[in-house]
Amino acid sequence: GVSATQYHFLRAEPNKDKREFRVDFQVLNNGVLLAIGGAGKSAMRFDAEKISAGKFRVRLRSLDKGEYAFLPPSTASHSGASSVDKMYTFGVR
Repeated sequence: GVSATQYHFLRAEPNKDKREFRVDFQVLNNGVLLAIGGAGKSAMRFDAEKISAGKFRVRLRSLDKGEYAFLPPSTASHSGASSVDKMYTFGVR
């Protein structure tokens, strides 16, 4: 199974027309991209506590207004693409 601590917590970079998250990728031998973490100011810290099988309590430090996302571990995109298959996003107003 996957632990909550394997997820990456990111903050969106300001952009006029869209949300932008900076993510570092590692290229595997078969050409698949593997997300390895947030890049620069996008990377955020969080604490996670397992409360039962497949359930975690996530504690976020004080968040400023903005858009945020959790990126699942091993999220891969097609070789050469700059998109990610799945992200869990939310905003703070």
